[in-house]
Amino acid sequence: VDFSCETLYLEEDTGIGATLSIVNEITGTIIDEETMTLDFDVTIESCEGLGCVLIELALTWPCLIELQTEGTYSP
Repeated sequence: VDFSCETLYLEEDTGIGATLSIVNEITGTIIDEETMTLDFDVTIESCEGLGCVLIELALTWPCLIELQTEGTYSP
């Protein structure tokens, strides 16, 4: 059974004078009663503040980070 969660819109203070605007989308598949896969599409939409200069040395906007994992439930 495929599923998707409501999109999350976040503001994250980096601690270096920059605030990141982040969109997090979670989807996945329930394989059986104990196993599911999860896909996380995390997009850093923008950066605000003087500290963004340091971050922009490594990243450009928007920056998509795709993560996948599989979980097993053991009671």
